[in-house]
Amino acid sequence: QVDREDIAPPKGIGRTVRVPWTVRATTANEYLEPWGDGASIVVLERAPEELLTERDRIEDLALRTLDAWRAGAPALAIELPWRFDGDAEGESPSLDAEVLAWRELGRVLGGRTFIADFPTPDGVRAWIADGASGPLMIVWRESGQATTFDALLGNAAVRVGDVFGRATRLELDRGLHRVPISTSPIFIDGIDLPFAKLLASIAFDPPTLDSRRGEQDLVVRLRNPFPVAITGTLALPDQRSWDISPREQSFSIPANTEGRIQLRVALPRTATAGPVEIVGTLDMNAGEPYVAPVLLRTTIDWPAVHIERSWRYTRSVETGHVDVAVTVRVTNLGDKPL
Repeated sequence: QVDREDIAPPKGIGRTVRVPWTVRATTANEYLEPWGDGASIVVLERAPEELLTERDRIEDLALRTLDAWRAGAPALAIELPWRFDGDAEGESPSLDAEVLAWRELGRVLGGRTFIADFPTPDGVRAWIADGASGPLMIVWRESGQATTFDALLGNAAVRVGDVFGRATRLELDRGLHRVPISTSPIFIDGIDLPFAKLLASIAFDPPTLDSRRGEQDLVVRLRNPFPVAITGTLALPDQRSWDISPREQSFSIPANTEGRIQLRVALPRTATAGPVEIVGTLDMNAGEPYVAPVLLRTTIDWPAVHIERSWRYTRSVETGHVDVAVTVRVTNLGDKPL
């Protein structure tokens, strides 16, 4: 709903866009794109009390708020959930716990913008944010059973807060910050922003490996956001009989420059197509030492080959039994013979 007469926009805001609660997190960018001229206030509709518990409503509001914030909504609002707990005349209304969470979300997100996704295992999300309020990381469990988020977020303690503003100090534990997580977002203050951005930049190029025998060239890209040159090594572990050469390689990257580490990879005959995660070790110096695990993702595929599979029942002319006949059709889409 756009330009509702009963919601007057603040000064400098040309329209009000009301987002129904049924618009799920991760879809705000598409939903708000027609109104992305910077002159809209986005009002998030609260989930109905009869459908979700209070805890679920708070998590739902938090995740939809984060999604709209990441999508670049210039201003966010909710309708205050006033509640009257009794029938006494003149009773003062109270506010739901959602308001406490909303207030904390406003404090945390105000003055900050989304910077990058931080690499995490499947089922965990982590975003890097920065701005006038300082660097921050936002983490939650999207699916699965993970209870901690283990990463090096800097060489000092960090502050971990929840959607109600309750915060604790978290020290390094065996070289990592081991942050308790749940389906509710948490906010981590005190991260080392240049190092977090460096870890977020590390990726394979190209992002896929051909599902075939023979050596393939691969590059690990990483960008140095530090104001000084960095030096170090990147070590990749054994990976299901892969032949990775070299497994450990040194690098030196000037300030604010992208580096490229050349690798050569040979896959085994038994390699299965699909996504693969490789956890390497980064040991580097940028005026102070850092040693951290590095999550790299690739996908084993072969775009030059298209495979179609089908099956049917058929009666054997030799035994008279009903068998299953499987047909595999392979199409070479490339410019070289198979």
